[in-house]
Amino acid sequence: MNKTQDITIVLLLVCAAVLGTLLVGAYSSTGDRAFAAGTTRAGNYLMCTGFLSETMDLLYVIDVGARRLNVYGADDNKMALDLVQDAGVDLSKAFQY
Repeated sequence: MNKTQDITIVLLLVCAAVLGTLLVGAYSSTGDRAFAAGTTRAGNYLMCTGFLSETMDLLYVIDVGARRLNVYGADDNKMALDLVQDAGVDLSKAFQY
């Protein structure tokens, strides 16, 4: 075999390894994912609805003035919104760089 064939084979093997790793990573992910829907803004509040699963709807509320994010879950049994997090996320700390 000559040098160009060897380089071609090595490149094809590297591409196959990268694609195989990406496929395994894409199909082995089991983490919960939240999906956001439409947003609205009222005064200093930015609100966005979303869902965590088929049975859990969420309401994300960002207080722009206080720079806080709170997440509420809809409880169909109590017909109420319950705070999902004990304490909201401090956005000024979350987005420090």
